[in-house]
Amino acid sequence: MDEALVAIRAVHFASTAMTVGVLFFVAAVAGPIFQTEASQAVGSAFRTRSLHIVWIWLALSALSGVAWVSLQTAAMSGLPLVEAMSVDVLWVVLSKTQFGIVSDIRLILTILLAIALALPYTRSVTGLLPSFLAAVLLLGIAWTGHAAGTIGQIGKIHLAADALHLFAAAVWIGGLVPLLLLLRAAREHNDETWAAIAAHVTRRFSTLGIISVGTLLVTGIVNSWILVGSAEGLVRTDYGRLVLAKIALFGAMVSVAAVNRWRLTPQLSEPAVTSSRVEVLRRLTHNIVIEIALGFSAFFVVGVLGTLHPAIHLVPL
Repeated sequence: MDEALVAIRAVHFASTAMTVGVLFFVAAVAGPIFQTEASQAVGSAFRTRSLHIVWIWLALSALSGVAWVSLQTAAMSGLPLVEAMSVDVLWVVLSKTQFGIVSDIRLILTILLAIALALPYTRSVTGLLPSFLAAVLLLGIAWTGHAAGTIGQIGKIHLAADALHLFAAAVWIGGLVPLLLLLRAAREHNDETWAAIAAHVTRRFSTLGIISVGTLLVTGIVNSWILVGSAEGLVRTDYGRLVLAKIALFGAMVSVAAVNRWRLTPQLSEPAVTSSRVEVLRRLTHNIVIEIALGFSAFFVVGVLGTLHPAIHLVPL
């Protein structure tokens, strides 16, 4: 049961974050670039493909969310999964516990987001409503974890930090997927229009990435201070060691992103022969695949952390 709960939590965190990241990327990063007449046709095709991706991530988020509620109900009730799925037990969890009530609200948000996405794609993908609904759906996760159990004024700080941490991770890691698709398309078409679009979008996303990294760093320090509390807690507990693993993954992602931002992205804007531009796009897409893999590994670590007792509870200050 514990292994299944870890896996489902990780899948749910990742799929919800990817939903947010793709929507935010299309609306805020790539959307403004596709307003010019020369790039409208490219933008229309890209938005259509992005919408398909969003539907896949949203469906996975909904299914994993249901599975998470089911497994969490069994864990909270102490009953086998089949018995825990009785109406009486589910009603108690969904109506009497904070986890259940937050899950109810998030289910409603999922349905509303699906309705918003069912509108014509010219409004649904680039509009503010789907991005807003997806963001609230994601931020609700903060009220299901350790941050929700922190009391007093520090609890408010913890919730805010956790919510910001989730959102920053989502717009960074989730935005990598549509960026990868766009760069691959630019590499396949290999003309001046696609090269200009790829360069402009990549620069805009790099700026967003810098903001996300800064937010993740600050909120990560706050969360670690509250949940780990000491250097001893980092090295002597499973929770602390997993935090160190997450920090290592974060550092690796930042290193790859730095190469993309400061070394490869500027080369897209330079006059170049076809072969040189193709090589830059190839290296960028390769590095982005690495970033995505590291990001999903971080989501798995987060899935495990939520099932463990925080280090501060195990190692006295």
